[in-house]
Amino acid sequence: MAIRARQTALLCLCASLIPIQAQAEGVREVATPASSQAVLERALANVNSDRRERIRLTNLTGHNQDVREVDVWLKRDDDGYRVLGTFRQPGDVRGTSFLVLPASGSGAARVSDNQYFVYLPALKKLRRISGGQRGDAFFGTNLSHADVEPHPASDYHILWMRSAAYDGEPVHVLRLAPRFDGGYDNVVFTVAQQDAAILRMTQLEEGRPTPVREILARREWLERVGSHVLPGKMLAVDGRTGERTQVEFLERQVTSDIPESYFSTTHLLRRGR
Repeated sequence: MAIRARQTALLCLCASLIPIQAQAEGVREVATPASSQAVLERALANVNSDRRERIRLTNLTGHNQDVREVDVWLKRDDDGYRVLGTFRQPGDVRGTSFLVLPASGSGAARVSDNQYFVYLPALKKLRRISGGQRGDAFFGTNLSHADVEPHPASDYHILWMRSAAYDGEPVHVLRLAPRFDGGYDNVVFTVAQQDAAILRMTQLEEGRPTPVREILARREWLERVGSHVLPGKMLAVDGRTGERTQVEFLERQVTSDIPESYFSTTHLLRRGR
């Protein structure tokens, strides 16, 4: 009986520590009976809708506080997501374009890297970015090249999911291991239960006490576009330096009516001329 009492006390103590840890991470645990796979699939399908938009990138801290604007087209087919982007400003990057094409194959543990190309008009050259460069800064911002590559739910391995309260609303918190090279080992998604909006993404690296990066989207920054709830604004925060980049989405149009020819290296070369 004494042993059983000690075991019960130990279990109660462990249970009492869970909310304390959750609060330290900015969430408060609540009960949850949901399929983690369904939550992840809904969240990613919501945020990665077929669309065109203009994105304004503003560094709020650090040395490069210029504003960058890029036109982006995003479309999904049976193979995965494709992305085309062309910078409009500032002048030193105007005409610079990038193209993301789906991986050509997959393995049991890892999926093949997406094909990522950049056209540099000053050099009149097309370059391919390797998997080892995915974590590099995206054109002088606190985003990485990997952050502009959408991925389906199948590109992640789900480690765990719990329900919580975050910023005053019920959320699902999922910790995932990417099956692709993204410049981090794990990522934690905070997903609103009411509409599957992703409110926070925290990128983590093994052995590193602080996040690689956090990408935040507050409730008041979200907008409903058709059946999707998308961020009108986000904040990317470097976990090491605290430097921030504000990401604003302008002239957004959710549509699948985007020419297939846009997503080719031939078209990418034409855009830079």
